[in-house]
Amino acid sequence: SVARVNFAPPEVSSNQINLDFNFHTVGDENDTKTFATEQTSFEVTITASNLSSFYESPLTLGYTLQGVTVNDFDPSLSSLTGTVSLTTANNFKATLSFTVDTLLSSKNLVISTPLGDSDALQLRPINNIAGSGGDRVYSLSGGNEKVHIFETNGTFTAAKNGVIRLLMVGGGGGGGSDMGGGGGAGGYIEETEFAVTAGSYTISIGNGGAGAPAGTFGPRGTNGQPTLAFGLTALGGGGGASDHDSSSYPAGNGGSGGGGSGGRLSSGNYGGLPGITTDPSQGNNGAGSGVTWYPGGGGGAGEPGQRQPAHGGDGRLTDITGTPTYFAGGGGGSGYSAVGGNGGEGGGGGGAVGTTTGGSGYNDGNPGGGGSTNSQTNRPGGSAGANTGGGGGGGSHYASNNNGGAGGSGIVVIRYTLD
Repeated sequence: SVARVNFAPPEVSSNQINLDFNFHTVGDENDTKTFATEQTSFEVTITASNLSSFYESPLTLGYTLQGVTVNDFDPSLSSLTGTVSLTTANNFKATLSFTVDTLLSSKNLVISTPLGDSDALQLRPINNIAGSGGDRVYSLSGGNEKVHIFETNGTFTAAKNGVIRLLMVGGGGGGGSDMGGGGGAGGYIEETEFAVTAGSYTISIGNGGAGAPAGTFGPRGTNGQPTLAFGLTALGGGGGASDHDSSSYPAGNGGSGGGGSGGRLSSGNYGGLPGITTDPSQGNNGAGSGVTWYPGGGGGAGEPGQRQPAHGGDGRLTDITGTPTYFAGGGGGSGYSAVGGNGGEGGGGGGAVGTTTGGSGYNDGNPGGGGSTNSQTNRPGGSAGANTGGGGGGGSHYASNNNGGAGGSGIVVIRYTLD
């Protein structure tokens, strides 16, 4: 990736032109400013503020002159060139000189880079991070990018300042029992350009929540635990609601909310309410249960949970590992009046009753335990895939062997370009 700094309105004094930049990352924009001059000799001093020391590059500037033909220039000058030098940790300064052979009164001089897609100065990220740590460390095809995957707690060490791509997923919530709702997915955070300074960083991976125990009359599935790294927190997912004829065991809130149990649209006492996301940037709400008896699926990072059928919400797709992969899918809710829901893409566990599937992901979620509709079939929900942050599947009606599936543990993935 490339960071760009944009031109700010210039100041003209004597024969010196000062171009001031403020650093930020932008898309393709035309940010070049023009200004009037009356000199034939110029010294262009370029400074930038708010520039992280993680960026440096040789600087090449081209120039054009509005209203003046190319013959008015010194023929030996086809471009302006100079080298960026950092003057402090967050600033740089470059001085460039050129002359023209005619007065340029009232003409507009345009300083730009010859890039075609943008008139902004380009700076290349320094990525000699020389990182270490992780359960899996490998280079991608071509050898110019490196990936560190933390499936368990650990320490990432950056030998130098740099910019990384970062994925964090919290632990998923466990599924509910007795027409249980699906567990909500763990919170999802992905940063495409995240600056780190040289040093060591503690990585804490959130555990998935336990599924609700077998039986009736609660409790709900346990919420997942948060994943912590680089000062950021990916929230744990909410556990799925439990019990078919009581409102005492609602689903948990979290990165994504757990699904509701039973059939609340027929009666407010027929099951627990769904959970909501406490940070919409990280996930979605669980689905409430419908009429008797249609429990709800847990929310996923990419979409809310569903009902009738109670599919878990899909997670989000990313290629940060080098292969397009889903993370943070919601757990499927149990069935009763119909079959249960599938786990959401991103490792969600399938709900009990009928044939359900776990969602695909870094590790696939497990299917629900099957069983017959409209019966006390006593089957468990499927557990989510490990290190996906997926929610567990909801367990069936009624009182034994109907535990909710466990939520999937979280993950941290770090990727960066090698110089």
